[in-house]
Amino acid sequence: MKIAFMGSHGVGKTTLCFDVAARLKRLDMAVDLVKEVARSCPLPINKDTTLEAQAWILHTQISEELAATSRYEVVVCDRSVLDNYAYLVHQSGRQPEYDGLVQAWM
Repeated sequence: MKIAFMGSHGVGKTTLCFDVAARLKRLDMAVDLVKEVARSCPLPINKDTTLEAQAWILHTQISEELAATSRYEVVVCDRSVLDNYAYLVHQSGRQPEYDGLVQAWM
């Protein structure tokens, strides 16, 4: 099972992710938390972001989710691939080469 949280900055996604993961662990479920990958992006983000930075974030999110789902029963994601793609589209416009990837992943 994968649970992903989406939303604007500062609305409590991270706090909620940790709370949900902790509650599931108390039910003896094997849980992993995929933290917001944008925070570790080596490229410019926010106002100075680029298509390359947003692509890095999108691909890293998928990679982190793949690794977590291979080892854990439940994966809680602080943001999602769809959320990451929305930021990419906002910055750089639709990228048809990513549409199918995001749709298939979701």
